[in-house]
Amino acid sequence: MPKNQPAPFGTYPPPKLTTFYKLLTQLRLSRGAINRKISKHCKSQICDGQLVDIEKYGLKFRLSILNNATDSKILTSSKVYEAAELNFLSQALSRQGNDPVFIDIGANTGYYSLMLAKRGFQKILAVEPNPQTVALLEDNIRINESESIIIPVPSAIGEGETVQLFVTDSLGSATLVSNFSEEHQEATAINVQTMSIHELLKREKLEKIDALKIDVEGYEDRALVPFFQNTPKKAWPKFLVLEHSHREFWETDLIDFLKNRGYNVHSQVGGNTLLNKS
Repeated sequence: MPKNQPAPFGTYPPPKLTTFYKLLTQLRLSRGAINRKISKHCKSQICDGQLVDIEKYGLKFRLSILNNATDSKILTSSKVYEAAELNFLSQALSRQGNDPVFIDIGANTGYYSLMLAKRGFQKILAVEPNPQTVALLEDNIRINESESIIIPVPSAIGEGETVQLFVTDSLGSATLVSNFSEEHQEATAINVQTMSIHELLKREKLEKIDALKIDVEGYEDRALVPFFQNTPKKAWPKFLVLEHSHREFWETDLIDFLKNRGYNVHSQVGGNTLLNKS
């Protein structure tokens, strides 16, 4: 393969499952402790740094399961990963006009973006600042021929021109919060570009957001609060999925902030709060 030419899909075949594990997956029984055993089994067959190409949910995925928890769940889960959140965001498709817009803040390797493009969103901004993760995100967009729908945005959401992003070997856990965890005490700080959501909408000539998901490891409040304070209500998303797992790092209680601006808490699923605008 010529240097710098993207590897075609199928270059990285998935690890083989034993007959027992394969049966559990086919019977949709791979969850909890069983799912962890399947994940461990798969990881044991993969060399350090090797990727995995799989077809699932009618899409193609290039995964990094050794150092990305979300990718590992996509590979081993027998059910649709975070189905409740995807179904909730998909309600925007039936309530809006043409060309519904989804913004995926903390897009990781593109799972939400790809799944919602398949469901019918016509414009998706996949925001991901970690350069290593962006490379896989762009691969996943390319191998699904979704370049006309999903636009990768290699930036952090924030104020100013650059900010320090703390990265570790885990691709999905980069954070702008310096004291995020013990693991991040050994993190490498890199400078990444930033832009506000308002600037992103202006750049893309968009007047509104139909659905938004945000998962940025404890920085959700600082990414969203300026947008809601400085942007007309007509631009606000009707459906919002917010990761609250690391709310102890928030400077503003984001859920109360959103409720005070007319959002209703639809439900809480795992580490996510699902809100819709009244």
